[in-house]
Amino acid sequence: MKKPIKPEFIFSKSSDWIKLFYTYVGTPETYHKYTYSLERGEDEKIVYDYIKKFSKNKKIVLIDLGIGTGRELKFLKEIKNINKIIGIDYSKPMLDFCKNTWKYFSIPLKLIQDDFRNLKNSKKTIQNIKSPKIFIMLFGTINNTTEKDRVLMLKSVKRLMTKNDRFIIDLISVKFQKNKLPIISIRG
Repeated sequence: MKKPIKPEFIFSKSSDWIKLFYTYVGTPETYHKYTYSLERGEDEKIVYDYIKKFSKNKKIVLIDLGIGTGRELKFLKEIKNINKIIGIDYSKPMLDFCKNTWKYFSIPLKLIQDDFRNLKNSKKTIQNIKSPKIFIMLFGTINNTTEKDRVLMLKSVKRLMTKNDRFIIDLISVKFQKNKLPIISIRG
């Protein structure tokens, strides 16, 4: 059996990031309390408003690509028409952390470890969903990979989308890094 190829991270290796994360954040309980003390950012407000408007008269499934710690769950739990959240991440330690944070929420959550470049571990789960889906890739997830991997990631998501689905990507640009302003692209 072939060993899976790991994505190339531009800024750091995944394991380095996780060690740093645990050093500064601590436990899921500490992280949950801290994130709840923060106000919703401008990028979160835009995403929240779009998802709320899109799901106004229908039940949806939200697919969070790069769920990591589950930071965005604090505002997504407020949207009434989200039937389920599927959280996908490459990092098993981040999925474990998210699972421990999730106990504070009530929306059904399924966590899947997968490579965004092909989404083969998630494919069957996603294809079996009959209700409209919103795919989200927030907080610069796509920016932490090479250009080649970005193309593969976007193609793998596109293959799983139907005409009723949407894909929201939060991109970090040079403008963001200078002025701390997010640029958000909404397809659909």
